[in-house]
Amino acid sequence: MYEKDYPTEKPDCLVRTYISDGDPCGCPRSLTNVWEQTHTNMLENPNHSCWVNTYRIGSYGGLNTQATTRTLQPTFLMSSTPIHTAVILAAGLGSRLGEYSQEKPKGFLEIAEKSLIERSIQCLLQHGINQIVIGTGYLAECYEQLSQQYPQLTTCQNPDYATTGSLYTLYTLRNLLSEPFLLLESDLLYEPAALKYILAAPEADVILASGPTHSGDEVFIQHSPDGLLQNMSKDLTQLTAVHGELTGINKLSVKALHQMIIFAEAQYKSGNYSIHYEDALVGIATLHPICVQVVQDLVWCEIDNEMHLKRALEVVYPAMGL
Repeated sequence: MYEKDYPTEKPDCLVRTYISDGDPCGCPRSLTNVWEQTHTNMLENPNHSCWVNTYRIGSYGGLNTQATTRTLQPTFLMSSTPIHTAVILAAGLGSRLGEYSQEKPKGFLEIAEKSLIERSIQCLLQHGINQIVIGTGYLAECYEQLSQQYPQLTTCQNPDYATTGSLYTLYTLRNLLSEPFLLLESDLLYEPAALKYILAAPEADVILASGPTHSGDEVFIQHSPDGLLQNMSKDLTQLTAVHGELTGINKLSVKALHQMIIFAEAQYKSGNYSIHYEDALVGIATLHPICVQVVQDLVWCEIDNEMHLKRALEVVYPAMGL
C-alpha cells in the first residue's frame, strides 16, 4: 500500500491517495518504495493489477470515496515524470457572455477582484508548474500583456480562432510541447484541490471529472467499468450511461498528444476544423486508453454565459471557502 497525503487549502481537510497491489478492501498501511515496486511488477507481470482509491478526509474523520476503484492495465498507467507544464486554451470569442467579453476575453472575468486566468495561473505555479503555454485568439493582446507579469507564460496565437474549435488551438501550439502537461480551459473557477487530485493520479492520461453540477451546458462522460473513457457528449441520447461531468482539467502524455495530432490532421483533411479537444480525446480513446478520475464533490464551474457567471458568484466561489 502506497499512502500519501495532499493537504488542501483548508486546514481541516486533506486528500489521501492509496495505491494497493493487493485487495483494495484491505487496511491502508505504509510501505517504502511501493509505488516503484508496483510499477515494476505491473511491467513484468501482465496479470498484476492494482487499485486506486482517493479519499477526502474531513474534520470529523469521515471518508468519502472520490474515485472509482478499478483494475488498471500495465501498458499505460503509471507516469514517473513530474508535470511542470500546463496549456491553457483561451482562443474563444466568449460570445455568449455578451457585454462581459466585449473588451476582454472571458478568461479575464473577475471573481472576488481576481480574474479567472490569474487565479488559475497562480494555482498552477503553487503546484509546481513552471511553464504555462496559453493558446490565444480573440483579443490575444490581453494575454500578451499578462505574460509580461508572469515570466513563466508563453503565448501562441491561433490566427483562425473565429472559425476553428479548441482542438485547432492545441494543434497550433503542438511544437511547444515536449513533455507531459496539464490541459485546462481558460474560463474555469475551481478549488485548488482539483490540481492535487489530478497531479496525484498515477496514470499518464487523466480526465478530471465531477459529480452532477446541474449548471446547464454540461459535457457528460461515459467510462468503462475500468474507469476508461468511452464517450463524452452534451447530448445524453449519445451515451448509454453517465459517470461524471467534464471539468476542463486534464493530464496528458506526449504520446496522447501525438495521437490527438494524428486525429486532428485526419479531420482537417476532410474540412472539419470546428472540432474540440474533447472530440479528439474520445477519438483516440480506443487506441490510447484515457482514465477518468471522478471527484463527486469537486467545487468548480465553467463560465460560458451570464447564468454561469451568476452561479459562480453566488454558489461556487462561496463554496470554495477562500
